[in-house]
Amino acid sequence: MKLKRKLLAGLLTLCMAVGMAVPAFAENGPSSGDYSYAYLRLGNSEDGYQTLFANSGQIDDVSGAVYDKASNTVTLTNYNNPTNILVANEMGDDLKLNLVGDNHISELVVYGFGWGGNLEITGDGSLTINENKTSQTAAIRFMAEGTQGLLKVGSNASVTAYKSAGENTYSAAFVSTTSSTLPFQGNLEAALTMTPDSGVEGEYAVGATVIYEDEESYANRTWQLATKDNDGKLYGIYFFEANEYSEGQTDVFELVKVDGLASGNEYLAVAVSQTAGVAWPEGYTKDPEGKTVDAKISNTMNMTLLQKDGETFYWGPDKIEYPPEGGVGTYWYSVYKGLTDKMEIVDHWGDKKEAVIAAPVEGMRNLTTDQEGYPEGYKTVIEKTGMYSYYCTNDVIKVSPSGTSTDPGTDPGTKPGED
Repeated sequence: MKLKRKLLAGLLTLCMAVGMAVPAFAENGPSSGDYSYAYLRLGNSEDGYQTLFANSGQIDDVSGAVYDKASNTVTLTNYNNPTNILVANEMGDDLKLNLVGDNHISELVVYGFGWGGNLEITGDGSLTINENKTSQTAAIRFMAEGTQGLLKVGSNASVTAYKSAGENTYSAAFVSTTSSTLPFQGNLEAALTMTPDSGVEGEYAVGATVIYEDEESYANRTWQLATKDNDGKLYGIYFFEANEYSEGQTDVFELVKVDGLASGNEYLAVAVSQTAGVAWPEGYTKDPEGKTVDAKISNTMNMTLLQKDGETFYWGPDKIEYPPEGGVGTYWYSVYKGLTDKMEIVDHWGDKKEAVIAAPVEGMRNLTTDQEGYPEGYKTVIEKTGMYSYYCTNDVIKVSPSGTSTDPGTDPGTKPGED
């Protein structure tokens, strides 16, 4: 898949790779509530955007364009701004675009974001998109984001969309839709042509949350031992002393006893809290004999799950190599093996998740700087996303009352783009 297509679908794929579900509500009307980001806007990045609707309440008076919330309809009346984008976000599956007269825009963009991202074009007017061929991606761009993302053009409306010149540009793109067939309906004047990978179900390599020893020199610390109530756990307390630049810091880490750590240590330090100031933390009881333990602090990362001969491994970063002249370091990747059963941790957002403590496998450390350079014999675990993407390569797409076909142009039983 080409770079720009990767960028179009990248965010959604990333969410899946780290195990984040993308809910699909298939709702009508714009989303609402504290977390809503529903809006309708016209404009461009150079001149700015005008708002037809926003959940925040901001509305601009736009000549030739108006939105009616009761019917969830945008009406364009002789709107002639071929440099402006019409963009909708979280506006629901019943959003309509009513065309009156002759209208011109540079892009038509619809984001579903799990709420609803369909659009029906109605009326007896016309809409010309990207006639100046300035779009850097697609003239018609539906970022379904886990929704159907259907574009339906009514029988009396006319829509013309141009593909820009250059590689990785499209006359239309439907990205991460739940539809296994092209979500485009209308009276096409000519069949659509698509890239060979259009209509192929998305997939991703399964990841897992892994806790591992930090390899940086500062990671090894001598901890003062402590307990807390009767929870049966062992804790380490570490102080950064105050100075003229800082009030100091108190770190509380759980000391997890693990066999097989690469450092040879008996314990791994897993973060509990880090607070400003130097003071013994409330609720923790210092070891009566003042005992200490050496342990490295841990890192937590989503690593790629690997399988070999029925065993589970993990593929993730290990050594960081810095250039002699200084600058940004480069990760080397290693094969890790789990040392514990799954345990429950709390991530940076306060959410609980399962994780496993792992260590690099002897002889399989720092093999490559290629994040996907899995060693021979190790296989990723692949899961399907239930979503599809379609990229139309026609120089121009025309939908009009004189068109005769709503078929995207592929033979029955073949994937779009196949001969």
